[in-house]
Amino acid sequence: MAHFRSLSAAGIVAAGLVLAGCASGGLFGGSAEGSCVAPEASPSPARAAPGGTISLEGRYFAPCNDTNAHTDPPWTSVDLVWVQNGQTTPLTTTRPTDDLGELHVDITVPVDAPPGDASVRVIMPDIYGSLDIPVTVAPAP
Repeated sequence: MAHFRSLSAAGIVAAGLVLAGCASGGLFGGSAEGSCVAPEASPSPARAAPGGTISLEGRYFAPCNDTNAHTDPPWTSVDLVWVQNGQTTPLTTTRPTDDLGELHVDITVPVDAPPGDASVRVIMPDIYGSLDIPVTVAPAP
């Protein structure tokens, strides 16, 4: 009976390894695709009054280099839009730089922006979606 239990346990472990290999695609050859690093950006300062300047620094605004999109051409532009209280205002269009898709851009807080929470939306090519970067509008001086 002990022999049967050890064979059963060994069979369960082997089956688990095979299934794990199938799920990852890599146990017996095959290739497991990675996933994209999500674009990221941060504002500096994160709070500004209407008419003030916020600098955005980001990276990974580029096609994936570790999935099927690695052969896509570099992005020629991304659009930046001000989003506040359900309203959107176009800000600018800029071009990500280098292989990491770095983003360096200054935006001006709309002069009619009310104090409170807002975001700068970076709109990427169709299949990649958009990224909202939270900012705060300070009261006008």
